[in-house]
Amino acid sequence: MANGAEDAQVPVKTERREASAYQVRSLPNEDVCLWIKSIDNARVARHADPRLRTAAWRFIGIASAMVVMVIGLLLPTAYKLLAGYHVGQLEKEYRTLMDERRQLELDAAVLRSPENLERVAKALEMKPAPAKVHYLAVEGAALAMNQSKR
Repeated sequence: MANGAEDAQVPVKTERREASAYQVRSLPNEDVCLWIKSIDNARVARHADPRLRTAAWRFIGIASAMVVMVIGLLLPTAYKLLAGYHVGQLEKEYRTLMDERRQLELDAAVLRSPENLERVAKALEMKPAPAKVHYLAVEGAALAMNQSKR
């Protein structure tokens, strides 16, 4: 204890410099010196972790299952969209075919008209002989059927 008491009474010499008006105060950690050492890891090999390979394959499997699930959920919507386009094309084709049918029926009616048949017959000189022309009575078809049985 005596030494401890004596040490406490020993005066500590502290130097006090006179600050110059042009001197900058010292920066914190100015006395710390850093040495940069280059590190070469060319000869270092990573140890294989067996759990890492299993985890990677598990991730690949889960990701693949998720992709299949998303595609499975989106497939009916895409199919419905494509079917809608196909139905639209079929309706357009149906309208085109119906217009063409109406035009063909009109052309057939014009070609079957008595005036047109008479004109074609005159052009081809296909007049029937007067003895072979039979006129039916206007009364009905039953009379025509009776005359054909004779």
